[in-house]
Amino acid sequence: MARMSELDAALKALMEQSRGIQESVRCIRELMSADASPEPGEEQQPEQAAEPVKAYTLQEVRAMLREKTSRGYKDEVKALLKAHGAERLPDIDPKEYPAMMQEAEEIGA
Repeated sequence: MARMSELDAALKALMEQSRGIQESVRCIRELMSADASPEPGEEQQPEQAAEPVKAYTLQEVRAMLREKTSRGYKDEVKALLKAHGAERLPDIDPKEYPAMMQEAEEIGA
């Protein structure tokens, strides 16, 4: 049982680090695009609109997590839920669904 707790803690730490890295990349990209000024005589290209984040439903997230659980990743799914602050999927804020789906897709990949 202690081994499972250690694994769960390690998974949580990895997921937190992953979110930190993603946030750092986003910040660096913003800084790079803000600092990029056109060379003399060169027109600045209009920025492309960021790709909209897909809004997922509870059913879509549940289906993804059920599929991962059925493939033998039950502990990873539980760790994902805990990393988002809940023991059960219905207790998670729907704003967390896009991040959860992205992280769930990485389970077992």
